[in-house]
Amino acid sequence: MRMLKSQQCQAIASLAWKGGLSAVQARFLQTSVGGISEQRALGPTSTGGYPLAQPDMEWQIGLYMGS
Repeated sequence: MRMLKSQQCQAIASLAWKGGLSAVQARFLQTSVGGISEQRALGPTSTGGYPLAQPDMEWQIGLYMGS
């Protein structure tokens, strides 16, 4: 819940990635639940993948783990 409420597009996209959602679904999650504007939300790459590298997403997840 902290990640969803953070209003941080990288955090919410990383949460969606960890949950097995597609990058398109991650964008929807950012805008519909996370309160992020369409302009700020991270969308899928031209190939449909996540715009963040896996290590960066793992780092984002780690920021919220255990606290």
